[in-house]
Amino acid sequence: MEVLDIKKISCNRITTFFRKNNYYFRYGKYKLKFKLDDICISNIENNKYTNKMHIKFRLDPEHIKDIVALEDHIYGTLNIIPKNYKSILNGQILDSKVIERYKKFEIDIFDSNDNLITISELKEHEMVDAELELRNIWKLDLNGIPKYGIIVVIHKIALRRNK
Repeated sequence: MEVLDIKKISCNRITTFFRKNNYYFRYGKYKLKFKLDDICISNIENNKYTNKMHIKFRLDPEHIKDIVALEDHIYGTLNIIPKNYKSILNGQILDSKVIERYKKFEIDIFDSNDNLITISELKEHEMVDAELELRNIWKLDLNGIPKYGIIVVIHKIALRRNK
């Protein structure tokens, strides 16, 4: 399966479907995975509500523009108005979830020499390339008003080589 550069994603090829109370995404017949190059790790922390690992990335204005366009297209096709959804961006920060199964993280992390490293060896403010996936849309009813948001999952991080 191909991981796309965020700039090369054609919104016309994104489809959403509903299964088991969630909306899921496809790009053609594949999952909607994309790559962001040369981004900075802003924060690595456990979510205070779920106690799951999250990695936050600081994005440049070009990446922000691409993500906002992608997000607007997805919510627009589902007829969700902007005041009813939570953006995946918080200013310049993109929050991504690290999938954990059986107390093991399902993420590949490579150092600048392409050697596998552990998540504990990652440091804040490092420049990385990341492969992310838009997994699904969550929905929460707050006093009869629905709120929506997209779950972003991280699959791979590669530390940038010193040039």
